[in-house]
Amino acid sequence: MRAVVIGSGVGGLSAAIRLSAMGLEVLVLEKLGGPGGRASVHQAQGFTFDMGPTVITVPPFLEDLFATKPGDPRLYPDFPQEEGLAHTERYVKLVPLDPFYRLHFPDGTHFDYKDDPEHLQREIARLAPEDLEGYRRFEAHARALFQKGFLELGFTHFGSLLDLLKVAPDLSFEALDQVVELCRKHGLEGLVAVNTTLERPGLKSPLAEEAGGLSGRPLKGRSLEVLRYLAGVKDLTLVSVGGVESPMDVWERLKLGARLVQVYTGFVYGGPLFPRRTLKGLLRLMEAEGVRSLTELWVSIP
Repeated sequence: MRAVVIGSGVGGLSAAIRLSAMGLEVLVLEKLGGPGGRASVHQAQGFTFDMGPTVITVPPFLEDLFATKPGDPRLYPDFPQEEGLAHTERYVKLVPLDPFYRLHFPDGTHFDYKDDPEHLQREIARLAPEDLEGYRRFEAHARALFQKGFLELGFTHFGSLLDLLKVAPDLSFEALDQVVELCRKHGLEGLVAVNTTLERPGLKSPLAEEAGGLSGRPLKGRSLEVLRYLAGVKDLTLVSVGGVESPMDVWERLKLGARLVQVYTGFVYGGPLFPRRTLKGLLRLMEAEGVRSLTELWVSIP
């Protein structure tokens, strides 16, 4: 079996290494003159310029790649454990920097940034004590974003459709509680709320009595009710579906805690440009409420 990886940046090379370790024949395509992407090297007029990062903040990721071997792609659903750098140092030596950076200011003062939270706060207190409390709030907020967006969602693996369970809108809240417990018991990742309904809420069409599941706008109210009820379930990923027709519909569900929003009927009637219009409208709504990212939004949900 063959695999094609487009782009030979750090991410592309990492994917190629793991695919090769899985036994695939890998072809890497690169538009530029050499590999590396943002971590490449540029040479001009006898000088060599490093185009990439000056500090490697997560050496365990590199160690994990250098430890990869045929038959062992090291596809772990979690942050790589600290195992030293023995495999990395067969090829390259990483030298710790202390400090990471030294920032010089026009008045002759400087700021040392290093991997020491207490030292960092002392530096802020030395140069701008009025900013220290604001920094502490920022650090707490950034830590929460990192925990949710990187350590949790970044390592959530959805390798099978069976990892998600779709629930019927006709279930009672008591039945939903039982579904949540079953998901936890069997290690499922999340819930898709909701499926089509057998009810006919307010439907006046002469076809209302036809058999089968009903989707679209008539499902919207119950879909939101179920999502609001499940919003307190923090250990399962929630996917909202049912009656999504506009950017506001998507925004409302994201604010309730949905991590994904699925569209069926709205896509049918909205046409092929529906996703584009929806995303543009969603960006405008986020800007209007001062939300810079969805991770920031979700962290703020109690």
